[in-house]
Amino acid sequence: MKIEFFYDIDKDVENFIKTLKPANDKELAPFHKLYIDKNGESFEPEKIKAFIQKYISSTDIAAAISKIEKGWVPIQGQFIERAENIFGIKYPEEKITAYLTTNNRCSYNTRRREIALLIVENMVMERGIPNPQTIRQEVGNLAKKLNLKTEELMDFYSVFVPKLLGKVFGCQNVSLTMSNSFSSVNDDNT
Repeated sequence: MKIEFFYDIDKDVENFIKTLKPANDKELAPFHKLYIDKNGESFEPEKIKAFIQKYISSTDIAAAISKIEKGWVPIQGQFIERAENIFGIKYPEEKITAYLTTNNRCSYNTRRREIALLIVENMVMERGIPNPQTIRQEVGNLAKKLNLKTEELMDFYSVFVPKLLGKVFGCQNVSLTMSNSFSSVNDDNT
């Protein structure tokens, strides 16, 4: 897999508009605030495009892309390996285009995130749910392998395990309580 970096002002405008109202952060991004200070709350694509063009007018885009590519090359192989380990698949695309943006917030495809989670859930369903000791051990080993914190992976598990257990046991509102010493599962239907 190869990632190619490009700048496309129309993609930048699209990202600006899509990230105005993110689901996980109600605060506007600093770049949105800067735009509003200069242009008010009129978010017409042509006005946004003119604002971005003025903002980047003194930026050497080719030099910025070159700097990013030079930073990416040394970590590309490790990134791809980690992504493939996490999702348990070989990445299907040979080439990916990454578009630079002036905003510090990027939109992403939530459907793809949902699909990735479904893949992980399916893998766990096929393999079975190991006991808590085995889960902790496997998560710890995977965290070391991927150079992540164990807590980050446990947080990831805590997202899909309740849904998975709900499917297995036919419960609707399963919650997972985790601590250093034990894990417990609660069904709100009982």
